[in-house]
Amino acid sequence: MEQDRPFPFALILAAHGERRANADNAGVARLAGNLAAAGVAKEVGFGFIKGSPSIDEAIRALSSRHVVVYPLFLADGYFTRVVLPRLVEQAIQKDVARTTRILPPIGLEPALADLIVDEAVAAAHSRAISPTEMIVVLLAHAPRMTRDHGLPLSYWPIACGNVRAFGIFGLLFSRRHPR
Repeated sequence: MEQDRPFPFALILAAHGERRANADNAGVARLAGNLAAAGVAKEVGFGFIKGSPSIDEAIRALSSRHVVVYPLFLADGYFTRVVLPRLVEQAIQKDVARTTRILPPIGLEPALADLIVDEAVAAAHSRAISPTEMIVVLLAHAPRMTRDHGLPLSYWPIACGNVRAFGIFGLLFSRRHPR
């Protein structure tokens, strides 16, 4: 029974994805599997704006009436504000009993900055070097940079706490699609 479970909702991880034949969207599937194994929700699925399964297919595959959608995006931009809500709305149009909630993108989660710093420090230590000898660069794809993209360019170095622990800490945005 749904009410006997601690989390009576389904979780959908929503990502951009890629449709190319050799595209590897497996990382999102692994993350969904890890979250399912941890029991974070009654059901855990994943869907892509571009790729398979689509957001619609992912939501329709669920039996849960309540669905929480977690966008795996670093900024609150066009895809999270316009495209994803439209796709979620289209997916539930014929299922009026289903409720959905779209969370803020993962990139706005303050704990992500600490995780990045921890991983960078662990990488330095695993190579027996001091973090102060490292250059840490965060690279993100952002075809258009506008003030309403959700994160100011200065956000990540500041959010990542003690950036002085590293030799150089920087943030780069690529406007070209990765090939």
